[in-house]
Amino acid sequence: MVHATGTHGKATAGPLLPGATRLMSRLLPLVAGLCGIAGLLVFVNPRSVATAFGRFDAWTLLPALLLVLVFYLLQGLRWHLLLRNVGRETNQLREDLLGGLKIGDKFDVTVPALKSQVIPVRVTMINVQGQYAAWRATRATGDFDLRTFEVRALPIQPVDG
Repeated sequence: MVHATGTHGKATAGPLLPGATRLMSRLLPLVAGLCGIAGLLVFVNPRSVATAFGRFDAWTLLPALLLVLVFYLLQGLRWHLLLRNVGRETNQLREDLLGGLKIGDKFDVTVPALKSQVIPVRVTMINVQGQYAAWRATRATGDFDLRTFEVRALPIQPVDG
């Protein structure tokens, strides 16, 4: 994975110092909240607020709160289902390393995290990546760029660990 860190491989923090940026990111919400409270105190009539609270019925708010809660629970479930396999069993391969690999092919992989255990896997998906995922040209004369393919391979049998 390639991380963009700025010019010449050095991380850049912009015109502010890193400590000042951190301080600003912590103080800005506090200052904005205090300005909002001050604006409410200056521009809102306390009697009209008290009258509105006196006529407020909490039972009318309950269905709306339940709908919001259900919405956020469904969104969380949706994101869980979408992201549960991100970064798992997926590799990016250059076009020239792909060889004749096709869906359904079987091969062995070595997993260093499992004490270099050799696991037989089957290719379940091959997907071409976008134009931004092009590698260097194959020749210095600029013959053509190599594309990147996402290859997903799952273990043929369950693996412990």
